[in-house]
Amino acid sequence: MVLGPAATPTPTASPARADAVAVATPSPPLTATVGITGSRAVTGGVDIAGAGVVTATAPLTPTAAPAPLPVVSWQEAGAYVGQEVTVEGAVVDTYRSDQVIFLNFSADRSQFKAVIFRRDWAKWPQPPEQLYLGATVRVSGPVQLYQGAPEIVVQEPAQIEVVAPPPTPAAPPPTAPIPWQEAGRYVGQRVTVEGVVVDTYRSDKVIFLNFGPRRTDFKAVIFASAWDRWPQPPDELYRGRRLRVTGQVKLYQGGPEIVLDSPAQVVVVGER
Repeated sequence: MVLGPAATPTPTASPARADAVAVATPSPPLTATVGITGSRAVTGGVDIAGAGVVTATAPLTPTAAPAPLPVVSWQEAGAYVGQEVTVEGAVVDTYRSDQVIFLNFSADRSQFKAVIFRRDWAKWPQPPEQLYLGATVRVSGPVQLYQGAPEIVVQEPAQIEVVAPPPTPAAPPPTAPIPWQEAGRYVGQRVTVEGVVVDTYRSDKVIFLNFGPRRTDFKAVIFASAWDRWPQPPDELYRGRRLRVTGQVKLYQGGPEIVLDSPAQVVVVGER
């Protein structure tokens, strides 16, 4: 029997040993939080005492500061209904009822106002209707419509920034009622004016209670938004009667006036 050349055995890989140590290619260092599970410490991505949970910490990305709100004048507020803006203007008059305070930016009650409800009054160091009267302020928040007028509901003092304080009155207002002929001397001050309503005028938007024959004489003004607060039409109720009206005197087209928001501002002294 002729034997051929012996086949050369093919080397086979040795089985891996359980105690073999593998050398890994170094990797970039990992950033990981250190966690403690019971008495077991985990650091650098390795559980020192055994299996544990390792939570990787992603690099923090700086967040940009929020963009400032656009500043608009109170006359423009109605164009931003549904948007968050900062409205600037002077608080020309205020009104407080049992439930709400209005900071009015115009004598026309269909214009912009800031509204503070009773539940938030205690957050202010003093009554807001006194604190902001006459001041130029910036009011921030979403603009909404109420009875056709734009407004911002203010829930925190931080929503109102005083840009300019109210002017200091030249003299303290009188405590006693003044005759209607002297009302023009107290523009910007809160006083009580007495006189007879000699004539009235009513349009779709406003009622005038005229205390003199000329249109530049003192008058009390009641806007349509407030009419339903009276038990009967104010022009009929007060015509020919002697009244005392209380409020802030302001000038409109050269004539002094007080805007009435509530019957509480009016006292009937008598007839002519």
